[in-house]
Amino acid sequence: MAGIVMDCAINQPLDSTMVVLKDASGKTWQTTTGPDGKYSFDITGNPGQKQLIISRDNYMDKTSDIVIEKMDESNWRTDTLMNATACVEKKFVLKVENVVTLYFDFDKSALKDRANIQLDSIYQVMVDNPTYRLQISGYTDSKGSVEYNNKLSERRARACADYLIQKGLAPARINIHSFGAMFPVEMELINGRDNESGRAKNRRALINIDKE
Repeated sequence: MAGIVMDCAINQPLDSTMVVLKDASGKTWQTTTGPDGKYSFDITGNPGQKQLIISRDNYMDKTSDIVIEKMDESNWRTDTLMNATACVEKKFVLKVENVVTLYFDFDKSALKDRANIQLDSIYQVMVDNPTYRLQISGYTDSKGSVEYNNKLSERRARACADYLIQKGLAPARINIHSFGAMFPVEMELINGRDNESGRAKNRRALINIDKE
């Protein structure tokens, strides 16, 4: 059985990627992709009962089922089953110098005029640098339930992503995360009194531009 591992965002093969094949009994086979992103295993039996575990430095681990798409019969000694191409996403490391912050009104996910200007600038950077990718993280203040705030923070992150996608940025170059009221940057209560300016700064989306 053979296949190839790709970078999801830029659709390029990934070398030096560890690929582990695991069957239902727990037995494993391990190999590493070459410069063309290809891997292969010498196995017998039904490959549909097995899984692939893919890992590489600076990328998120991925586990996927075997999906045979075709058979290579060019070698007279044996037939090679070709697994569906697997793609993995790069990990994002939040770097302060690459972060853009957008703010939202209370209980709202609509973009403000300044946010549109910021996103237009980010879009141009992404057009000029086709290997860059984005991580968009949404946040809320602490008012409201955990469940509601998680959904609201996701809508805020999604609003930013949708704006960039509508302008033409490929969705595969964007990762979205929602954190609700976690990780506040300002205190919302001072001496037991509500701090509205602090809450306003916590109602935000962070856009991290990954340049690696």
